[in-house]
Amino acid sequence: MNRIYVSLCFLLAGLIGWSCSNGGQYNDGYIKYEPVTVSDFDRQILLKNIAEMDKRYDLEGRMITKVIKDWNYHTDAMSGTFHEVRASFYYAVSLLDCGMKEYEQRAFDVIDKTISLQDTDPNSSSCGVWPYYEEEPLATKKSPIDYNWADFNAVSLLDIYMGHKDKLPAALLKKVENALVLAAKSVQKRNCGPGYTNIAIMGTYVTYVTSHLFDMPEMQEYANKRLKKFYEYTQEKGGFSEYNSPTYSIVAIDELNRMQRHIVEPEAKRMIDELYAKCWEMIARHYHKKVGPVGRSA
Repeated sequence: MNRIYVSLCFLLAGLIGWSCSNGGQYNDGYIKYEPVTVSDFDRQILLKNIAEMDKRYDLEGRMITKVIKDWNYHTDAMSGTFHEVRASFYYAVSLLDCGMKEYEQRAFDVIDKTISLQDTDPNSSSCGVWPYYEEEPLATKKSPIDYNWADFNAVSLLDIYMGHKDKLPAALLKKVENALVLAAKSVQKRNCGPGYTNIAIMGTYVTYVTSHLFDMPEMQEYANKRLKKFYEYTQEKGGFSEYNSPTYSIVAIDELNRMQRHIVEPEAKRMIDELYAKCWEMIARHYHKKVGPVGRSA
């Protein structure tokens, strides 16, 4: 399925507002979350996406597969069928979000298998990061490691933890918690600058929310400073470094929307709301009616 189409579907779902139940609400004055429930309309979008992903699901391998036919970024492989980490986490989120009991065990299987591929060696420079594929563990791959995979996959695990923690078996819940802490520590250690827009936003979200979920005061301070630094940088520049991009603009606005839904501390919320409005302003300014929102990343 076209990645941009899928992203737009989920962006639309976020904008129209998936409903949340009143039970199990958490709000400590900094972050909030509730169990996810979806409307019938949203469920139909999810089920269509799930049906497409089902075609690539390996029941025995418990992951989504991808066929590679030529050179790909950050991977050694040139051809073959591989088990894909990010898509598998995304699949698990969709299986749980649709709210259908019959999909839960498959989601648990996918989460358990895919989490196990995270680098957990405290002496490794990539501790907390996942490889792209099961077949290319970080310890032996020759191409550069994509440290963004700590950010991207932690976002999916946060969706799982905050939206569905009451469904998860106790042992699996503990694995999710441990994986989130390792990923957030990797993000903090890397300390990506504000010019790398989509990762600057995503990593701020990951460290901010994870640090409050698991009471990590030093990371809480770091995440708050990181948000403020990104906000001030963006205000000074008058916009994002990555702008007018079909891929990066969607990532930025989606992650800022996540922040709006889960970060409630008043000063942080003010900055996030302004950044979200700025993102839409840039999209509106650069949109071309005839060809759509195509452009470049600065």
